[in-house]
Amino acid sequence: TATTTLPGYTLLNGTLLWRQSEGVNVALSLYNIGNVRYFDQPDGVGPPLRQEGRVLRLSLTRQFGP
Repeated sequence: TATTTLPGYTLLNGTLLWRQSEGVNVALSLYNIGNVRYFDQPDGVGPPLRQEGRVLRLSLTRQFGP
């Protein structure tokens, strides 16, 4: 199986985390801040896949138990 040599890339991600109370976290994350266009080839098999551009995610995490 032939593999494709892909160019290198650098990504910048950032996350703000707020611990609202014991066991409750709110996070706001921005991935690929520079909106870099890049491709990845998982395990070097198959065609290169274009990856997501800039992504904004908001998450709420609640921990139950000790």
